[in-house]
Amino acid sequence: MRTIALITLFSLAALPLDAQRPQDLARDSWSGPITPGSTIRVDNPFGDTRLRHGGSESTLEVAAILQQLAIDGSRLELRVDIGEDEAVITVARINLDGEVTTEVPRGDKARADLALMIPEGTTVAVRGGTGLVEARGVRTDVDLRTTSGTIRVASTRGAITAHSDRGAMEITRGLKRENFKKTDPGPPLEPAP
Repeated sequence: MRTIALITLFSLAALPLDAQRPQDLARDSWSGPITPGSTIRVDNPFGDTRLRHGGSESTLEVAAILQQLAIDGSRLELRVDIGEDEAVITVARINLDGEVTTEVPRGDKARADLALMIPEGTTVAVRGGTGLVEARGVRTDVDLRTTSGTIRVASTRGAITAHSDRGAMEITRGLKRENFKKTDPGPPLEPAP
């Protein structure tokens, strides 16, 4: 038992001084009503975005974990803008001079992972970067796009459009082939056995 404790103590002492501190990790959430039939637009170039079925009520729920690891001191922020028939969820970078951007600088280590509970009867459009974009059990039409992140769809009802410039696409059982529209070049998509 002493050996384990000493190894743990030495391991902690070996961490660099700029290792992630508790204030580098932030949680944020939003929940509220949206108009039935709304379009939900999500822009998260900083990490993963996961969509789940949120029930038949017109309530949208968003949860975010923001890892504030940018070396330039800028911060990531969850922004939710609810309009008459559109909800826009954006992860934005706030630079030290107050400038707001969704650009991801080369070598950036900041990360934002989102989970959204999507109500039935809406339409969802997600734009991601290198992170995973996943729709699981969602009962609505989805349009999923990434630069190089993986797109994963499982047990989703509704029309599906997916495009990734360089990322993989994974489609699992329970999806009807005619509901999937592939917009990138490559071999035809086949539902997994």
